[in-house]
Amino acid sequence: MRKLLLTLFMLFNIIEVFSQTPITEANIKYNTQQYILFGKPKIFKVDKGGNRIGDHPMVFADLNMTFIIMNTFKHTGDTIYCQIKIDKYPKKNLAKRMLYNFYSTDLNKLNSNEVLKSTKDTLEKYSKEKEDVYYIIKLDDILKYGYIYNPFTHWEFNFGTITYLTRIRPAIDGQKSRWSNDLSLGIAAGTKYNFSNNFSISLLGGLSISKVSLDELSTKGVATQVVEKPALTPNINLIGSYKFFSLGIGLGWDIVNNDTVESKAWIYNGKPFMGLCFGINIFQPHEEDSKQVSAQDN
Repeated sequence: MRKLLLTLFMLFNIIEVFSQTPITEANIKYNTQQYILFGKPKIFKVDKGGNRIGDHPMVFADLNMTFIIMNTFKHTGDTIYCQIKIDKYPKKNLAKRMLYNFYSTDLNKLNSNEVLKSTKDTLEKYSKEKEDVYYIIKLDDILKYGYIYNPFTHWEFNFGTITYLTRIRPAIDGQKSRWSNDLSLGIAAGTKYNFSNNFSISLLGGLSISKVSLDELSTKGVATQVVEKPALTPNINLIGSYKFFSLGIGLGWDIVNNDTVESKAWIYNGKPFMGLCFGINIFQPHEEDSKQVSAQDN
């Protein structure tokens, strides 16, 4: 179970990183653009003027830390450093950050309990600060671990049109399960979870109009030739999306009107099927709205 959770965490993190734009020296915008670190380079705390504060030790950067680059300068030799600003230290997920962050100096001299206690004390103190927090970090680490931050909402309402590419009919009344390519098109709505600006997963309930085929096998010999009938198809779908392209699996029920002998004999009427669904024009929120909500989340 732990390996599965770790694998999922790494997968989600890879998806999130993949959707971001890496930092290059050419695209750095000082004092305006917000960036994010995926990784844990070493940093140390300074004041607004860039002067190191007291005995604050060098630490690893906070988990997925967001920041603004203030300036760059040479500190020792030819090594170039950046002064970065964090707009208020994040207060959420303190326990998670406590396990992630630890001191990099004299680490071998401390046991695990001391590391966790000292890190917890430091994070709790930083989380209470009201002023902006400044750090120094190597420019090479910025370029290695840094990405342009594209904020987004995690949860939102989602809707769009949906169609089934193929269905798997269940085994019933002595008939084996079978594939079906009956056409359908409808609308679906529900909730969506965004892993990034581009990748998401949605749970949607929908209603479609389908054209189903009634043949000899599905009507127990009543239909002597293929008869096509319209059907009403309520459905539930789990869909993964990349930008405007959506693909997933669904559970649906084709319901036809019992107005002919063939439809009365159709063994799949109202029975569940599994389908491969394709989403079209899935709703996307306005970019500015996403940024505002994300800022509130942080």
